[in-house]
Formats: sequence, structure tokens, C-alpha cells
Amino acid sequence: MDRNFIRESKQRELEIRRKIDEQKTIMKTITNEEDCVVDNFCMTLQRHSLSWGDYIACLDKVNQALLAGIPLREIIYNYLENKKCSSYGGENMMDYYVRAFNTEMLPIEKILACREKDIKIVDVNPIVPNKVVEVTFADGTKEKSVCREPDTFSLESAISICISKKIMGGSSAYNNAIKRGMKVYEKKLEFEKHQKEEQERIEKKRAKRLAYKERRTVKKREEQIAIQTEAYLRAMKAMDDSKNVVVNEENN
Repeated sequence: MDRNFIRESKQRELEIRRKIDEQKTIMKTITNEEDCVVDNFCMTLQRHSLSWGDYIACLDKVNQALLAGIPLREIIYNYLENKKCSSYGGENMMDYYVRAFNTEMLPIEKILACREKDIKIVDVNPIVPNKVVEVTFADGTKEKSVCREPDTFSLESAISICISKKIMGGSSAYNNAIKRGMKVYEKKLEFEKHQKEEQERIEKKRAKRLAYKERRTVKKREEQIAIQTEAYLRAMKAMDDSKNVVVNEENN
């Protein structure tokens, strides 16, 4: 009985560890942040989690927010701010944190939960021809799309933008999502630029090292030739001196 209990406990522990590692791997794959940033944030989440289940659920919430286009550093900032607020408001910090994800950060399941009936269009009104379009939905809400220079007007694109605003919860949430997406793209370009510069630096360092090794090899070869030449000359001189001694002895 004890052995079975120990074995089952180890299996549960391994399963928990597997789920945690899986969530961390997903997080590191989605974000461009360094592994140390992700690891430190995960350690902070773990310290303030009530259980392993809460910790895994929290990691999943973070990954959902990342998939929704929210940068990790913004998530960390919101987490720290929520932690600070909860310490003053008396609310359990983890409850506050999860509620923040559910209400303020718009996790991806909320987007997926928006069914076709919620975005049924009842009217499309071009307020300004080839520029501003207003779409009215079945629940009475209205969203607008404005075509700005140098974009080319498209009624289909305008309707799509209004649908996106409806799904996201309004123009403000939609624009914020666009800004986050641009930040993600800019960070991606910055990361790629950094990677390229780092690769160039490594290549230059490698080329410099190879050139140094080649110069050192040439120098050693020249030194070896000089040593061999000097040894050869000394040997020839010794032979000549030996011959001169023999000749002098014969003459005497």
C-alpha cells in the first residue's frame, strides 16, 4: 500500500512538472524575451500561487494573453500593479490577478466565444463615400471604420474592421490590440536586427581568431625554419672546423 502511494505520488509530481515545463516552453516560444526574464516571472508566479494547480492555470492565462498579442513585459507590469493594488485592497492577490486577465486583458477564449449571432450585421452605412463606413449590429451597437491616406478604400475591409472592433469590445480595445501587434512586430524586427548584429560580431571575431592563428602558424613556421637554418649552418661550420684541424695535423 505504501509503495503504491509513493509511486502514485511520484507519478502525480512528474505529471505536474511536465505540465509546468510545457507551459514554460510555450511561453518561451511565443515571446521574444530572454529565457531569464521568463524564468524569473514564472518563479514570481509560483511563489504567489496557492497550489500547483493555480500556478499551472496562471501560466496558461499568461500564454493566452501572449497569443492575444499582449507583450510579456506588459503582462509583467500589469501583474506587479495588480499585486500592489491587492495588497492595499484586501483582495486575494491571485484572485485579483486572474480577474484582471478575465476583464482587462481580454484572453483569447473571450474572442473565440463571440458567436456569429453576436456579430450579425443589420445595416451598413457609408457615412462618407470611400472613406467612413458605419456598421450596425443586431444588438444595436455601431462601429465605424475610417480609411486614411495612403490606404486604399475597400468596403469589405471596412466591414471586417468593424466586425473586429465589435469582437474586441469597441474601438479602444481594437486600437490597443493593433498597437500591441505593432509593438510585437517592432520587437521582432529589433530581435532579428540584434541577432544579425550578434551573428556578424561572432563572424568577425571568428575571422579575427582564424587570422591570428594563421599568422601565429606562419610565424612558428618561420621560427622553425630559422632554427633549422641556424642548426644547419652550425653543423656545416663544425664540419669545416673539423676538416681544418685534420689538415693542420697532417701538415705538422
